[in-house]
Amino acid sequence: VSVGLIGTLLATLLPAGRAARTSPVEALTVRGRSDQKVKPAVWKGGLALLGVGWGLLYQPSTGAMQWLVAVRMIAFVVFLLGAVLTVPLAITALEPITRRLATQLYGGMGSLGAQNVRRTVTRTMVTVASLAISLIMIIEVDSLVFVLKRDVSNWLDNAVGADLLIRAPYPMRQSFTQMLTSVPGVQAASSSRVIEVQVVSDSIDAAKQQNDALFFVAIAPEQFRQVGGKEFIAGQGDPEAAWALLDQGNALFVSSVVADEYGLEQGDRLTLLTHRGQQEFTVAALTTEFDQQGLIVTGTYADLRRLFGESGADQFSVKVAPGYDAQQVARVIRDRFEKREGIQVQSTKTFKEGVMAFYNRLTSLFNVLGLLGVIIGALGLVNTMTMNIMERTRELGMLRALGGLRRQVLRMVQAEALIVGLVSALYGMLFGYILSRVLVTVANLISGYDLKYIFNARPYFSSVVIALGVSQLAALAPARRAARVVVTLALKHE
Repeated sequence: VSVGLIGTLLATLLPAGRAARTSPVEALTVRGRSDQKVKPAVWKGGLALLGVGWGLLYQPSTGAMQWLVAVRMIAFVVFLLGAVLTVPLAITALEPITRRLATQLYGGMGSLGAQNVRRTVTRTMVTVASLAISLIMIIEVDSLVFVLKRDVSNWLDNAVGADLLIRAPYPMRQSFTQMLTSVPGVQAASSSRVIEVQVVSDSIDAAKQQNDALFFVAIAPEQFRQVGGKEFIAGQGDPEAAWALLDQGNALFVSSVVADEYGLEQGDRLTLLTHRGQQEFTVAALTTEFDQQGLIVTGTYADLRRLFGESGADQFSVKVAPGYDAQQVARVIRDRFEKREGIQVQSTKTFKEGVMAFYNRLTSLFNVLGLLGVIIGALGLVNTMTMNIMERTRELGMLRALGGLRRQVLRMVQAEALIVGLVSALYGMLFGYILSRVLVTVANLISGYDLKYIFNARPYFSSVVIALGVSQLAALAPARRAARVVVTLALKHE
C-alpha cells in the first residue's frame, strides 16, 4: 500500500508541474505543436546522477556490511535514474543510425517513423525506461545465477570429486572405509564427520551479527585427497603448505562465509569451545563452501577425537578404479552393506545433477519475474503508441488523403516502435552489464562468498530478441488502429 501510494504521488509530480505551467493560449494550440522538447538540464542532470551513482557503486568495500549494502542499493537507484534521464540524449545521438536501420527494414515510411520518435521524447523516455529496466533485471539475475552455478559446479568438482557418496543415518565406525576399499572396483575411500561447534564469545566482533554455531567437518587429509579436494580462495599461497599445516593439528580450513563474518584471514586464529575448554585454531587457508549455508570449518579426525571427544563417520566418499562402472560398484556395495548398515548409496553424478537442477529452477523463477517486468514495459509501449496515434489523427488523415496506403501507415508505426525497442535493448545491455558486475559484489558482501564475475552472452542475446520482439508485437494494435483511420473524420479531428 505504501509503495503504491508513494509511487503514484511521485509519478504525478512531473505531469502536474507541467500542467500547472501551461497557459490557456498554449493549451488551445497544443495539438498544433511538436510534442515535448526536453530541456538540456534533464539529460545533464542524468549524466550527473550517473557520475554520482558510479562513484557510489565502486567505492572501496571497507566498513560495516550493512552500511556498504545500503550504499550500493542507493547507488543502484541513483544510477538507474540517471540512465533514464539520459534517454533523450541517446535518442538524438542514435537518430542517424536508427533512421538508416528503420529505412532499410520499412522503406521510406521507416524513416518517417524514426523521426516521429523525437516528437514525443518525454513519453518515449518513460517507455524506454520501463522496458530497459525489465531487461536489466533479466541480465542481472541471469548473470548472478550463472556465476553462482559456475562456482557451485567448481565446488562440487573439488569437494565431491569421488564417484559415489555413502551416507549413514547414524555415526558409523571410521574403519568402514577399509571395508569399502575391499570391494572390487573401489580405488580409494574417505570418511568425514560433521558436528556442531561453538565459537568462543570473545572472538566474535560485537559490531557484527554472527552465528556463534559452526559446523566442524572432520576429515583424514591423506585419505580425503585421494578422492576429492578443496577449492581455495585466491591468494592463499602454496596449497601443499596449507594441507601440511592442517595435518599437523590445531588448524582449520575456514570457509569464506565464516572468514567474512569473523574478519579472518589466513594465519589468524579462531577460538572454539571444546571438551578441553577454549582452544585456538590456526586458519590454514580459506575455502569455498556452499554446504550448511557456508558455515563450515574443516579439521582433522585427530582434533575431533582429542578435543571434542567424538569419532565415527556419517559420510563416505568412494572413488571407482579405472575400468570399472560406478553403477555396478554401487550395486555391489548395496548388496553387501545396505541392509546390515542401513547406508544409502548415491552416485556423485546424480547428486551434482540434483544440486544444479535446483539452481536451474531458481533461474527459471527469477526469469519469470523478469518477464513480468517485460509485460509491464510492453503495456507501456502500447500506451505510448496509442497516445501518439490519437494525437496525430488529423496528420494520419492528411497522409492517407495524399495517397498513403494502409500498409505504409502500418510500417511507419512499426518503425517507430522498433526504435523504442532498439534503444531499450541498448540501454538494457549497457546498464545491465554494469549493474550485474556490481550485483555480484553485493552478493559477496551479503553472503560472504567469493564469487567472480564472468561474462555470459545468453541474457544479452535474449534481451535483444525480447526488446525487438516485444516492440513489434506491442505496436500491432496501435498500428492497425492508425491504418484504419477514416480520412474524412480524421481531417475534421481537432
